[in-house]
Amino acid sequence: MKKPPDDKLEFFVLLGMRSPERLDALCQLIEYWHFHGEKVLLWHHENEPLPEDHEAFSRLKKKGLEQIAWDWNEDATDFAQPDVTFSGADVVLFLDYGGKQLIDTLEILSKWLPQSPLDLERIITWVHCQNVSENFLIKRWYETCFHFSDAVILDAFKDLPATWLKEYQQHFKTQCYPCIVENTKKGRLKNLQNIVDDQVRRISQAFEFEQIDMNWDFEIETEDGEEDDDDFDDLPPKEAFFERNPDGKRSKIVTDILS
Repeated sequence: MKKPPDDKLEFFVLLGMRSPERLDALCQLIEYWHFHGEKVLLWHHENEPLPEDHEAFSRLKKKGLEQIAWDWNEDATDFAQPDVTFSGADVVLFLDYGGKQLIDTLEILSKWLPQSPLDLERIITWVHCQNVSENFLIKRWYETCFHFSDAVILDAFKDLPATWLKEYQQHFKTQCYPCIVENTKKGRLKNLQNIVDDQVRRISQAFEFEQIDMNWDFEIETEDGEEDDDDFDDLPPKEAFFERNPDGKRSKIVTDILS
């Protein structure tokens, strides 16, 4: 992994449906960073179920895993607690609420991160394959996650035919997804270094924060005297999932899979 700027902490986002298997994967990610001597702070929704009797999570807490909670504000345009401190951490892992207000959360993060002390390394999506195979809305919801993802973890497929997993893996190649795709083996994450690598592999450019100086003191004119706006072609495109209609509703609807 790259070393973030001196004043920035490594930041990872984990998307995916809430389930015991997702918590297993979360713990394995944290254990990986602990093994490499990095202190992790888990940033989770205030209503996230983190059972005390989960063996791996309980073990991490005993080892000093720090946690802070987040929530949306009333109209889901910002965090309810936007002024957050991350003292003492090397890595901050943001855990999405797992099926509710996905786009609101990602848009808030995209606006909040540039002024934060965090350097986004990767957005990782954990996939519950059994649920994907049984529910078309869940499958579509995950497709939205893939648009924002640098890495995807396929899990919870032990009761599915091997042909289903092979076809689903092929789906990423057919759709030309640039993200890394890894599947678990007997519930364990493989190639963790590959999953948390810093290389940007997501389709979305919503988290590209290059600073563009718009305060030019000159004008560009063409031969006929009209201003040339070709230089604006280099601006990153707007994120389609964040666009809203005049009535304020999202242009692209992403159905919540968690009530």
